[in-house]
Amino acid sequence: MRKEKNFQYYKNLLPKKLTVKIHKTQRGDFWAKIKELPHCYTQGKDFLDLIEMVNDAVFTYFEVPKKFREKLGYYVPERFLEELKRRKWERIFREIISKGRSKERVEVFKISRPA
Repeated sequence: MRKEKNFQYYKNLLPKKLTVKIHKTQRGDFWAKIKELPHCYTQGKDFLDLIEMVNDAVFTYFEVPKKFREKLGYYVPERFLEELKRRKWERIFREIISKGRSKERVEVFKISRPA
């Protein structure tokens, strides 16, 4: 019996993390090797283009249909994720503080340590 290749199939198929070795050429563009995926290379004209192309290379390597790609999310360098999370929390806290000042109400929320 053939297993249906749905969203969950591809979600389970894709690695959680990848190691990407990035090289800069003399012309100033980039190329990368995705270490966990044999013979998986890509290139980009600048760093952001390279990240986009790395995602395309991974999705192509695993033959992920275009209809699932956006929903599956994208691989982003961990340093970028940390900065995005920090900015998101700063924005949320600013919103909470501004609500409290303008409406003179108290916000109560639970906090926990990241797992």
